[in-house]
Amino acid sequence: MGHRQQRAFSPSGTPRGALVIACAVVLAGGLAGCNAFDPDLDDTPFRCGASEPVCPEGYVCSGEVCQRSGSQPDPVDGAAVVDASLVDSPPAIDCEDDEEENDTVATSTNTEVPDPSIDHRYVDLTICDDDVDLFRFAIAEAGQTIHVQVETGAGAPLSLAIVSSTGEVLVSGEVVGGDPTKLELTADMLPAGMDYFAKVTAAAGGQNSYDILLACSGTDCS
Repeated sequence: MGHRQQRAFSPSGTPRGALVIACAVVLAGGLAGCNAFDPDLDDTPFRCGASEPVCPEGYVCSGEVCQRSGSQPDPVDGAAVVDASLVDSPPAIDCEDDEEENDTVATSTNTEVPDPSIDHRYVDLTICDDDVDLFRFAIAEAGQTIHVQVETGAGAPLSLAIVSSTGEVLVSGEVVGGDPTKLELTADMLPAGMDYFAKVTAAAGGQNSYDILLACSGTDCS
């Protein structure tokens, strides 16, 4: 298969080598100020030159193409230009849910786990900015295992953990099946007779909605 030779062109379509030769002739005649670029240019992108200046004044070389500074180039060599107005944005989040303010041990949501008569599911909750949501539960008997599941919206990734009343992280949640919108953890070695807290957080400035489910299995959980 033959090789196609690539040539650099000026915006007016003239081979750049020809323009350089023309400039050399003019300079030999004692005239100064020769410019190899056509000054009457528009926003149509064109290939960058092989040596400085690779683009005329007011243009920048981006991806081997000269484009006017601050302009949006047309598609080049099959590249797609996406209209940002057509890209879906995450839905707006109401930062005040039914469980707020549950961001401290004293104001945490009391889930009443391990009571099996209660559905320990909380839905349409939110995390905004530096918010922390805490859900209190107890280990009443040795041999009880706590399961926590979180399913999030399309916003910032959330983190899940079980912490003590002093904030010590005891168990960290994990992403389920590579899907960052689903988190879970299981705690089966927590000492009995104490309160613990499922903690949901986002990175600084992050926002998202989520549902959380807490369940107990083992001794006196069913």
